[in-house]
Amino acid sequence: MFQATVDDVIFNFLGEQIKSLSITFNADIITIFSPMIDGVDVKVRQYIEDIKDRSLNTPTLKDNLVVILETPGGSVEVVEKIVNVFRANYSHIKFIVPGFAFSAGTVLVLSGDEIYMDNFSVLGPIDPQIMNSDGHYLPATGYLHEYNRLLNEINEKASQNIPVIAEINYLTSSFQPEKLAFIEQHIKFSQTLIVNWLVKYKFKDWHTTATKTDKVTYTMKEQRATDIATILGDVNRWHMHGRGIGLKELTGDDIKLQINNFSDTDDLNTTIRMYYDVLKDYLTKTGNQMALHGSNNLVRLN
Repeated sequence: MFQATVDDVIFNFLGEQIKSLSITFNADIITIFSPMIDGVDVKVRQYIEDIKDRSLNTPTLKDNLVVILETPGGSVEVVEKIVNVFRANYSHIKFIVPGFAFSAGTVLVLSGDEIYMDNFSVLGPIDPQIMNSDGHYLPATGYLHEYNRLLNEINEKASQNIPVIAEINYLTSSFQPEKLAFIEQHIKFSQTLIVNWLVKYKFKDWHTTATKTDKVTYTMKEQRATDIATILGDVNRWHMHGRGIGLKELTGDDIKLQINNFSDTDDLNTTIRMYYDVLKDYLTKTGNQMALHGSNNLVRLN
């Protein structure tokens, strides 16, 4: 006689919640709990291809994808590859962030046609991460900010004829010109991706202003996207790489993102919260914080 294990019960429960969300959104579902690091893009591609292969046996292929995302961030290059995979297979993409999506994860979310969050959810400042000599990712803008702070201090002291030999020695020994250039390029790269994706996808149905009196031009969309990328990338405003930016700030007068609050719909809120809580709890208890999930079985990445 077959006896279900605890894992079987959990996976069956998670599968039922995914099925419910798939019906609600008429979409395929993929959940990504992972840093945006090399190799995740390959796993995502394989997972999406598997979903598509299985759907070949159904009367109609879904053209919508819902991505449930939780990530501390990582590589913007990995994010770009994931977006390319999504867009090669689906024309409309929704992102659901039940918990957090920081840094490169925020860039990924801003590639979507729609965003779903609640008052608990947060995105983060756009702060590309670079790998140091130990193989660990570090916030890029913090490195650049410290360099500029020290440079300004040196210039200010020099203008007052105050010796700056110690500061200059520290500057030349601690900061590498090639790394500074690399960081500046990555910040510009992140901002360029955000502007391009917002204009192409999030703003595609934005045709008139809020007063319905003026036509929205491509230039207006590009400027609004640039403003969003600039604000989210302002290290002086957010101070910390891990600062959470909630629904109120994201939809407020400065950033002005249109975001759906999934807690406004009772059934949707219950399904998302139960799914998220059970999956998060399972991964925590098993010591595994990296996983893909969807209509297929759970796939561990580490």
